[in-house]
Amino acid sequence: ATILYNVYGRRLFAVGDVFYPSIWEMPRNIVDLSITKGFGKSLEIRLGIQDLLNAPVQLVQDSNRDAKITGIDERIMFFQRGTSVSLGLKSDF
Repeated sequence: ATILYNVYGRRLFAVGDVFYPSIWEMPRNIVDLSITKGFGKSLEIRLGIQDLLNAPVQLVQDSNRDAKITGIDERIMFFQRGTSVSLGLKSDF
């Protein structure tokens, strides 16, 4: 079994200009899980779950152009990507 934990930090989504402020993707936590079980020498089952927490993606615009994201800045998009599950079977017959 493998558990992977990652935090996507605040990162620039779109560079702003004079008319439109920059847009930032806010930090979110991601957990991936992978389990592999072998049966004998020739059969293996794999289960994978990606983005187990399904943390929301938030895009925030630096509305006041102070180069800081605070409570007064505008959230322009909010969505969840969803959790992905895969199941596989491998045999060496």
